[in-house]
Amino acid sequence: MYKKNFLALSTSLAILLGNGNIIYAQELPPEMPGQDVSNVSYTSVKEINENTKIKKENLESTGTDESVIYNNGAETTISDSELSQSSQTSTGGDQASFYGVGAAVLNTNGSLYVKDSTIQTDAKGGAGIFSYGDGKSYVSNTTITTNQDTSGGLHVAG
Repeated sequence: MYKKNFLALSTSLAILLGNGNIIYAQELPPEMPGQDVSNVSYTSVKEINENTKIKKENLESTGTDESVIYNNGAETTISDSELSQSSQTSTGGDQASFYGVGAAVLNTNGSLYVKDSTIQTDAKGGAGIFSYGDGKSYVSNTTITTNQDTSGGLHVAG
């Protein structure tokens, strides 16, 4: 599950040092009672449903609760790219915190590799990279900057 020099995010959270040693690990609880995932919908500038490589692209989202990239079950590599997400009308809150609504890069049930890139968000709930469900995200040599509430750089749930 882990690759050397990558930070892995899935329903198990682990923080790795550059040498591959785990410094913190925690199994996250299953979906909490009372939360209904069927009420969650995602919008994005680019939805990916099949294996894809994105290289040297500049992509921007300005829609309410809209992601730049939504990786939906595919194996996706993003490299040498700049991703920007901003919205003054995004809602944040539980939809963002539990399910990743409005994250710049949202990964559900896929494998995501991000390297040598820049991700910036300026929206409530605008996490940099959010992995949900069985999504696994590997990030290296990437700068993530977030500016508003419920906007973690790396976020995992589900």
